[in-house]
Amino acid sequence: MQCTQCGQINQSAKFCVKCGTQLQVAATSETASNNFPPSTSSVPQPPVSHQPLPVQLSKSVEQPAASAQMNPQLQQVKQVSKQYLNYFLEVLKSPMRTGQSSNAGHMVNGLITLILFALILPLMVYFQLRGQVSRIGFGFEDHISFVDVVIKPSFFLFIIVMLVNSIMFLVLKIGNVGVSYREVTARFGSFMIPAVAFFLVSLLFSFISDGSVVMGLLIGLGLFSWLVAVCLVIFSFKKDHTSGMDAFYGVIITYAASIILIALLGEDIASTLFGNLENSFFF
Repeated sequence: MQCTQCGQINQSAKFCVKCGTQLQVAATSETASNNFPPSTSSVPQPPVSHQPLPVQLSKSVEQPAASAQMNPQLQQVKQVSKQYLNYFLEVLKSPMRTGQSSNAGHMVNGLITLILFALILPLMVYFQLRGQVSRIGFGFEDHISFVDVVIKPSFFLFIIVMLVNSIMFLVLKIGNVGVSYREVTARFGSFMIPAVAFFLVSLLFSFISDGSVVMGLLIGLGLFSWLVAVCLVIFSFKKDHTSGMDAFYGVIITYAASIILIALLGEDIASTLFGNLENSFFF
């Protein structure tokens, strides 16, 4: 065994006969240094090629990236639509039970319902007008403006519905009910689902027949369901609060304010609707 200090060759001694260094420790350290793997930094690495990707391969990489940016919005719309449809059917099965459990988290569903309520009635008027005018011929039905007959009246109707919603919120506040505007909107929209269902069925009848008695009956039921929804919203929030204004008077105030709003804005809707129709036909 060779001494690591002086290089003296020793046969079987534990210490070097020349300098006295302990040979076993020296051999152990030498063995460990020999068994330690070499550093990878000294190993030469192959050069990395930075050649550009082929055109077809780069396009195949870019297309999934572009679709990944467009898909989230589409997926969100599909998810909201599916969720609203399930909620619509659930409320339609048991309006009272499901409507009372509506909270601020259902505000989006409530807004969708109120928008549909304001949109479907002008749509029925639009299709009925086109059906009636098409009988005259000469292509007069093409002069009926979708914006004037559907969009503008729907906007006014939505304002009326949201103002009624605001009146109910104020009435509940006067009745000492600690409720948020989001909760009132969600519950009002839930209780309005039967009204929207009546309107949807009536809209289907508008494609089948012109001026059907069944269609008129369904529209009447839809409007009556609107009145019932106002009662249910106020009583559902007020049932656990005995202080403040009574729920009965809250309903009366809401109805009176709603009649005033319809009288004021309804005249504007009628003048806008029939005025635009007259301009479409004669100018």
